[in-house]
Amino acid sequence: MTKTVQSLERGLAVLELLNRHNGLTSNQVAKRCSLSRGTAHRMLETLRAEDYVLRDELSGAYWLTLKVRGLSDGYIDELWIASIVRPKIEQLGRKLIWPVNLTVPSGLNMMVRAATDYHSRLANYRIPTGWCTSMAGSASGRTFLAFCSDKDRNTFVDLISKTSASPRDEVVRDPAQWRKKLSEIRSRGYDTQVSDENMTAISIPIFEKKHAFACLTTRYSSLYIESLETALERFIPELRSTADEIGEQYAKRTTTRNQYSDTDQAIN
Repeated sequence: MTKTVQSLERGLAVLELLNRHNGLTSNQVAKRCSLSRGTAHRMLETLRAEDYVLRDELSGAYWLTLKVRGLSDGYIDELWIASIVRPKIEQLGRKLIWPVNLTVPSGLNMMVRAATDYHSRLANYRIPTGWCTSMAGSASGRTFLAFCSDKDRNTFVDLISKTSASPRDEVVRDPAQWRKKLSEIRSRGYDTQVSDENMTAISIPIFEKKHAFACLTTRYSSLYIESLETALERFIPELRSTADEIGEQYAKRTTTRNQYSDTDQAIN
């Protein structure tokens, strides 16, 4: 049987107790968690030192701070993807028939966070969630770089040019051509890329306020849709409508988080 860390178990028990009954004294925590008064006090003071709780000097009661919410950020992120993004791109996938995915920057790549490939009967190959592609060498990556903040773009491009050995990233090493390419993407509002499998990707940005934080992409086969103009006319309006909806939901989510953060700073 694997041994557990008793002090961690006690600390979690204290957090769980305060989550249910916020504003307890160390004596009350000791009693309800079956701890000695000294142990309860040390647990609470450790949590206070790490800014997870604060202590009212008059009553001696301990209260959780909103920093505790940060412990659930990963879960909240997955919940947002599951509850907001997936339903919207699945609805879009049913309209377009072709596969759709949402990508976000991950290191110097773009990572697929949600995809409809396994629901599309026209996907000749399937891209799974978690799949990564080159940032500078993909339609979604170039679209993100064209519409993200100047600071983020400069950081990403500098790191790509210095560290990447991929032929797909060579484009960033010609500053004039790279600036021209990004200018063209910004002008038309999307980017495209043709793969070896006769598949063409069309990618558009998803905005939080005025900068891109993700991209929405669909892929279609030139064996079925010969003209890029026809594909753009069919796909771009639907992609933009869904991207706007996702961006609006994301903005609400981040606004709520910032309010929590500001309140937490004020309390501390």
